Amino acid sequence: MEPDSPSLPAPSDLATAIQPWVASARWHFGDTAHVKPYHVAILDSAPNAFAIWFVADDGLRYNIPLVLRIRGSYRAEAAAPSPVGTFQEWDIFDATDDPEGQRLILERSIAPSPHNPLIAHSINTFGSVVAARRLTSEQSNTSIIYDLEDGSRIIIKVFRVFTPGHNPDVELQQALGSTGTVPRQYGSAQLEIEGGVADVVVVQEFLTGTTDAWQVITQDLKDCDGTLGALGPQITDLGRLTRRFHTALAEAFPTVHADAQHITAIRDSWAQRAAAAIAAVPELGEFEGQIEMVYTATAHVNWPDLQRIHGDYHLGQVLNAAGRGWFALDFEGEPLRPLAERTQPDLALRDVAGMLRSFDYAVGSAELDGGDREALASWGEAAREAFLFGYGTLDEEEQVLLDALMLDKALYEVSYEVAQRPTWLPIPVAGVKRILHSN
Repeated sequence: MEPDSPSLPAPSDLATAIQPWVASARWHFGDTAHVKPYHVAILDSAPNAFAIWFVADDGLRYNIPLVLRIRGSYRAEAAAPSPVGTFQEWDIFDATDDPEGQRLILERSIAPSPHNPLIAHSINTFGSVVAARRLTSEQSNTSIIYDLEDGSRIIIKVFRVFTPGHNPDVELQQALGSTGTVPRQYGSAQLEIEGGVADVVVVQEFLTGTTDAWQVITQDLKDCDGTLGALGPQITDLGRLTRRFHTALAEAFPTVHADAQHITAIRDSWAQRAAAAIAAVPELGEFEGQIEMVYTATAHVNWPDLQRIHGDYHLGQVLNAAGRGWFALDFEGEPLRPLAERTQPDLALRDVAGMLRSFDYAVGSAELDGGDREALASWGEAAREAFLFGYGTLDEEEQVLLDALMLDKALYEVSYEVAQRPTWLPIPVAGVKRILHSN
């Protein structure tokens, strides 16, 4: 930077300037923000501009890449986005929504160099970028799509919560890269600060011409006649996809014998979620004994080895790419859960339970929209059977565990809907009753 160029504002001044924007950002957890600077790394500097990686501390730590420019000193096309804050003569922009910021985030994520504050890991190469745009539909993270000169696309995901350790969305999808079950990964970047090294960016293939499974299925359910029709083979293929990535993950990462300590910990977590659901919806109290019976039955079966799993598997996490079939996405898990929990080996059947509950949600949402209850119930049963046929027949002991995991998931959903979407509460309540009735 030239000697007479303005200096970067103090981190505390930057924090104050962007605080209103952070408070309203979809990736910020909480109603208000109390932004404190935790770490600032310079991505690039010019006579009248800076690009920085700002890590904010607001109870959680957030990754906030920014571009700062002296007012009036930059080209009009570079200033297309509105500033997210100002400090004296500086305009401050969200780098994920700024042309220069988008370029720098990509370059720093794939190009290792002594002057790059991000630790870049390049895996595969790609062509020149001709355009970029930020996705606006996401919540917990931020993604940027880049159009390449050959007509293909890549996508960058910026993990907004800074969590020291290896993010499973990077680690697991990289391990699955050769299986055809996930989009191709091109690289990733980490940031090292006091408290450890964290994955902050992942670069991967953007699948064009796709629709997520939730959209595919809910669209079909608008005219449900009780049968799967043409969707039957697709749902079976979805089961096969799930088995394929479970098998690959069990081969790529160590598995763990489910000993008494592991089993006790898992069953204790079931009991805690059941208690929370009953406290939230007291009418479920009459089923407390039946719930306990479903969980107790798991003490009398052999448990399979625990392994790495998706952890947040549902219809919205799977894309149908034209001519290529299903791809699984978003192996990050719940970003607010401690990373140590999200990377622990677990029952692969937990993912199966998550997907089966997602079918129930699709059916339940269609029913809330006025769909025929009997036809939808028949569709739901057929979908569960088709998925499990693709995944592979479960023996009696596995079915006992799956029943418990589905019940646990439904009870978790009860607590969630009470707090977040009360109008959808009938869906998990009906799910709890159906699972108990089938047992």
